[in-house]
Amino acid sequence: MNNFENLPSEVQILIENFGDETGYDKLEELKKQVEEHGYTFEYGLDGIITDFYTLCSCCKKEINEDRDPVYFTKSGEVYCESCESEAWKYANTVIVCQNGENKKYIWCQEFGFRDTEWWEEASPNGVEGFNYVRTDGWRGYWDTVVEDGYTTLASGWSTGRWSDVTWKHKFNDFVDSIADGEVECPFELIFSFGLTSNVFSTSSDVIIRESKLEAFTEWLAEEMGTTLEEIRHSLV
Repeated sequence: MNNFENLPSEVQILIENFGDETGYDKLEELKKQVEEHGYTFEYGLDGIITDFYTLCSCCKKEINEDRDPVYFTKSGEVYCESCESEAWKYANTVIVCQNGENKKYIWCQEFGFRDTEWWEEASPNGVEGFNYVRTDGWRGYWDTVVEDGYTTLASGWSTGRWSDVTWKHKFNDFVDSIADGEVECPFELIFSFGLTSNVFSTSSDVIIRESKLEAFTEWLAEEMGTTLEEIRHSLV
C-alpha cells in the first residue's frame, strides 16, 4: 500500500484536481486515469479514497507494498512476484569457465542477467545479452550479443545425444569436459545457450577473448586432440 505522499507527482495532481467529488461514477473515472500511470486505489461507501496500490505492469494485479515483494524490470516497469517468476521460466544460459571452475548465469528479456549462485544482478564477461531473431511468423531463436573484445569460436545449434545426430556429440563432449572441470582450460571460455522455437534445439555459441584465439587453438589441439573446425562442424 502506498501513502499519497509516495505517489508520483503526476498521480498526485490527478487526485488533487479531482477535488471533493464523491460520486461513484466520477471515482471510477478517476481510477481509470490513475491506473494508466500504474497505480490504483480503493474507496469506501462514503466515496472517500482510502488505500493506494501499485499495479503490476504485466498482469495489472494490485501490489500491496507493505507485504508483497515488488520487482523492477530493466525498463523500470513494476512486476508482481508471480510475473517475475514467470519471466524466468524461459531463460537463456551463459556459463563462464576457466581453470576447472565455472560460473553460471541466466538471462531473460525483462530482467537481464542473474548469477545463479546468489541470484544477484550480474554482467558476465563476453556476453551483453540476447536478441530474438524471427525465422518466420511462428519460429525463431535467441541470438547471443557478443561483447566487444571477444569473438565467437563456434556458433550453431546443439541438441541431446540422439542417435540420428551423432556428429553433434562432439560439441556436447567438449562442453561437458570443460564445464565439469574434467579438463582444466587455462583460458576464459564462455558457452552461451539461447532458446529456440524447437524444444529439441538450442542456439549455441562458444566465445573467447580475441587476443586469446590463437593460443587457445593451439591448446585445443595439444590438450584435447581436436580442432576448431571439428567443434564448428558439430554445431552445423
